[in-house]
Amino acid sequence: MLEVVDQSKGYLCLSPNNKKPEGERWRWAQLARAALRDLGCNVQTHGLATTGNDMIREAGLTSGDSAAWNEHGYYGSVDLVEDEIYPQNKFKLVKTENGDLDRVGEHIVEKSQLRYRGYHIGIELDDYDLKSQSKMISNDRNISFLPKRKREWVREKVESYFPWPLALTDQRARSLICMSELKAFAESYKWLPPRVRQYNEAGEVLPPPFSEVLRAYPTSEDRERFLSQDLFEGRL
Repeated sequence: MLEVVDQSKGYLCLSPNNKKPEGERWRWAQLARAALRDLGCNVQTHGLATTGNDMIREAGLTSGDSAAWNEHGYYGSVDLVEDEIYPQNKFKLVKTENGDLDRVGEHIVEKSQLRYRGYHIGIELDDYDLKSQSKMISNDRNISFLPKRKREWVREKVESYFPWPLALTDQRARSLICMSELKAFAESYKWLPPRVRQYNEAGEVLPPPFSEVLRAYPTSEDRERFLSQDLFEGRL
């Protein structure tokens, strides 16, 4: 990372191992962002193949790109952004008599968050029986299997970009829809510059508030501290 930072001119790419589950990949990206914060660098990060729902929400990247959002349109799908309701535990932490932390007032609340989901709308050659001309759709993500209200929502969203018949038959139209939705989804999450940690002479982290000094490249002292075994083990 230090070598890449020296070459980056303030901007570098992060690309986690795509064979790993998304949860591991966005935590890896967060780890890289934390490392840049430890180095005291004002280095922004661009993600490669990092546009999953959790990745966009959690990784803290400045920008990103993904071939998949373009390719999905080629294969007949559109990725549409929608509000998702999900349950979350809500509780307070209190100290017991022996000093342990315990949960009280625990209950489930509903929260809303944006997410994208793929919907297959393209008309495929194998969707029809050539003799009877009847539909024989085998793709379980096809909108034909959705409830009526959901089908109407998908169509209304698609038609905010292109006429429905065009989106059904034109892969370029579907790809443009996907990329427009990606842009709207990503821009709903504001990128914040890293809050740089400050240390005292003993190497201990100072609590805020403190003056933040952002540099294009880490100092020799920052590099030495960053590569120290104690800090490395603590970060992992």
